[in-house]
Amino acid sequence: MSSFKVGKRRTYRERPAPANRKHLGLLPKAKDYKVRAAAHNKKAAEIQKLRKAAAFRNPDEFNFKMEHAQMQDSFHTKIIERQPMSKEQMLDMQTHNLSYISHKRLLDAKKVEALQQSIFADQPKKTKPYNICR
Repeated sequence: MSSFKVGKRRTYRERPAPANRKHLGLLPKAKDYKVRAAAHNKKAAEIQKLRKAAAFRNPDEFNFKMEHAQMQDSFHTKIIERQPMSKEQMLDMQTHNLSYISHKRLLDAKKVEALQQSIFADQPKKTKPYNICR
């Protein structure tokens, strides 16, 4: 019946750093190593997966971004074609800009007014004294 004996189990404690090495800081513990090793293995697995995907990649596979890209120094770079705007387009853009700015100005003015009302709402209103002698 020794299996029913319940005794105090001593908790596992890792050894501390020797006195002459205390100035170097804490010893790396097993749990710290496990966390570091798990992170390292996760990164290595991700890199391995990316390498495998790159190895099996089809270089002839079409992507719509290829229509607007060009190889320069073995890197894909986007081709940006800027077309000059006509005067009508420029005027249209300027009117849109002006209307946007005026709209934003009105919104900010409303915000300022609301804030001022909330600040001055705490102060008591000046009222005429109540006339008892009517």
